[in-house]
Amino acid sequence: MKRLDEEPTCELARELLKNDQLGRREIVAQFIHLLYSVNGPYSIFIDAPWGTGKTFFVKQIIETLRFGNPHIDANAPSDTSIFDSNLITKMNEDPFLPIYFNAWENDHFNDPIAPLLATIATMADKTKVNQERNVSDIAAGAIECALSLKGLNAGKLLEAISGSDFLEAFRKRQELRAKTEELVSALLPEVANKAVLFIDELDRCRPEFAMQLLEQTKSLFLQDNIVVG
Repeated sequence: MKRLDEEPTCELARELLKNDQLGRREIVAQFIHLLYSVNGPYSIFIDAPWGTGKTFFVKQIIETLRFGNPHIDANAPSDTSIFDSNLITKMNEDPFLPIYFNAWENDHFNDPIAPLLATIATMADKTKVNQERNVSDIAAGAIECALSLKGLNAGKLLEAISGSDFLEAFRKRQELRAKTEELVSALLPEVANKAVLFIDELDRCRPEFAMQLLEQTKSLFLQDNIVVG
């Protein structure tokens, strides 16, 4: 017995872009042009009915950004002939770093930020980041800070019993934001001018986990060089 649906692997995403039987190549290109028009911190919501291929669409955008970035590792695809040369030139000169986070695969964690930060940190192993910047150490510090919050999200900050509890929680939140910005900055600008964080499979997560993830990404990723999709 064999399942009828295909897993949205990187290889399959590239193959479908090349064959383009669904006519999505132009939509992918339009989305990337949209990314270049964004100024400042920005979030983009991709919505469509279940089963219409949102994950494949996201993976195709990621693969396009990857092989349009000359600083991605040597194993990245290099066939750019299927896209307009102007778009490829733009991506080469002003590259993005795509980061993919599958929320559903991580919703067994009590707090979503630690696995999200770990996912961002693993990008250092897939890119030509100068290892002297100690990306792993920066990530470890950010993750430890996130874990120390013990689930204190923005709503629970207001429920702190005493002023000292509130102040300590607020300081920890500010520290986490600073460490998150440091982590993103450690990956940039050697690899790209901006990062694009794709958060996928939110609709399959536990509602509490999904809400925490949305709330915390909105408050943590406020720098101009990152877009959340």
